[in-house]
Amino acid sequence: AAGAASLSSVFALRVAPVTRCRSGSARRWSSSSRSSHRARSAASARVVSEAVALDARSEHLGVLYRSDAVTPATAARVASRLVALAEACARHPDAPLSSLAWLPAGESKVLDAFNTPASAPCRGLIHEQIRRKAAAFPARRAVEVLASGADLDYRGLLREADALAATLAGVVGAARPDRVVAVEAQKTLEMAVFLLGVLVHGAAYVPLDPSWPPQRRAFVAADADAAALVVPGGPAGFAFGGPVVAFVVGARSVPPLPAPPISQEPSTLAYVIYTSGSTGKPKGVMIEHRSVMSLVAHAEPQYRRVFPRFDDPETPPERCAVALNYVFDAFHQSFFFTLGLYAGTCVLVEDGIALLGVGNDANVSLVYDVPSVVSLFDRLPSTVRVSQVGGEAMTPAVAAHALCVGAECWNWYGPTECTINATRRDV
Repeated sequence: AAGAASLSSVFALRVAPVTRCRSGSARRWSSSSRSSHRARSAASARVVSEAVALDARSEHLGVLYRSDAVTPATAARVASRLVALAEACARHPDAPLSSLAWLPAGESKVLDAFNTPASAPCRGLIHEQIRRKAAAFPARRAVEVLASGADLDYRGLLREADALAATLAGVVGAARPDRVVAVEAQKTLEMAVFLLGVLVHGAAYVPLDPSWPPQRRAFVAADADAAALVVPGGPAGFAFGGPVVAFVVGARSVPPLPAPPISQEPSTLAYVIYTSGSTGKPKGVMIEHRSVMSLVAHAEPQYRRVFPRFDDPETPPERCAVALNYVFDAFHQSFFFTLGLYAGTCVLVEDGIALLGVGNDANVSLVYDVPSVVSLFDRLPSTVRVSQVGGEAMTPAVAAHALCVGAECWNWYGPTECTINATRRDV
């Protein structure tokens, strides 16, 4: 609005007389205090400020708040938390502030209930979870590159991943927990093998987009302290100071000896994802195996409800169209859920534009992309059972597309630091 401030405080702590005049649980500042506040707020002679007392025993302590942005009830809750913190400070004056309880007892109980895990923390390693699926369904197609004819079944995917792991062991030595290996690939079979092979080696992977400028790829690899770089063939396309492993699926006549097993804990790193850097220098987010395994375990009941027979050997595998770039965290949800949860087929699609060309002949039962892409479909393929979106605001067009083919629509949300997604809502 014209004349509105671009930045304006919502709350302010004031030490001044609070009148006896009440409005619900709030007390209003005297008119002189309110006028003084307005004069100092750049924007707005129209903003009405009110106050809520911190404590009924005090006539001089209150929280000033903008009544156009905050309800009296919210202001009262903030005041009660400040009182709880102040009382805790008085009881424990030498304790670090971060150790003090600042929630009233009632709110603390509610928060504890919200954060009580529904099940025990997940253990295990995500690549071992995929290996178990491969043992159960060795002949199922694990990865397919859309319209290219290239594919690997679960047996072949693990064979290639084991070969890459052994190759890495020969180049960089025995694996150690939390070692990082950079991988660079297009949407090919090599990409899937690189991710799984690095995990089998016992390291964590950091994905590099071949379309990134060389300087960005060099920065990410160096910042992650990558011990090696894995590429599909030929030299690295940027300055990399360590060994470069050129690996092509199916290029070996005799597979190398398997890499020696290593002892890994679920708390070791699985992968590192770098932020876009739009607000400054890109920063890596480190994701542990146990976090990925917890996400898989949390999602299993939802997927099993829609696909109740995914672990039946006689049931064809569900097919998930994977169009997201692997440098974005949501890609890894599709990848790990497909291979490690319902033992389906990752149908690798070049990008979101190519996803719009996926028709009924691809026989995909799941799609996952941002709403702005999914909403561009003329019509979702009739084979789709679940349309998954995230990363942007939900739009009515996305839900409408899902309804047209009788599919469910799941809206995921979560920052990278929370391991891809923290919440889901059925639309």
